[in-house]
Amino acid sequence: MDTLIGSQKYCMYQGQQYIMRNSYRDRDLGQYVVNIRLPEKLTAADFPEALRRGGEGEDRWVVLPERLVSREWEINVYGEWRGVEFYLTVLGGSRNPVLFGSTDDKRAESLGIPGDQYQAWAGVLPADEVVITRQVERELPMG
Repeated sequence: MDTLIGSQKYCMYQGQQYIMRNSYRDRDLGQYVVNIRLPEKLTAADFPEALRRGGEGEDRWVVLPERLVSREWEINVYGEWRGVEFYLTVLGGSRNPVLFGSTDDKRAESLGIPGDQYQAWAGVLPADEVVITRQVERELPMG
């Protein structure tokens, strides 16, 4: 597996891996659904089973019945910056990603990362200074 820069959730749909925005029970539709981010080269028309579609630019998405998805999982990525380990996520689109780190380590406060013992310490980290320390893959329960 390639080293990820930030944690993500994924699903497998028709033999292809997609970034999953979320999954939930849709009360209006009366079923479990999966909301996936559309890759750059695909459009909502490539997903005829989609129940909903929307978004613009890099934040385009479709909602599919969860029964059509064979697997859901997440990969949590952790990295170290200036001696403190952070849980890493990427905000924004792939063209202008912002590396966001959070930790419960009080040393983060000394690095100028705002937070507290209840909300954790979280802030934007310089991606070129973060060393990936571990990746943890976990299966997600499906509806």
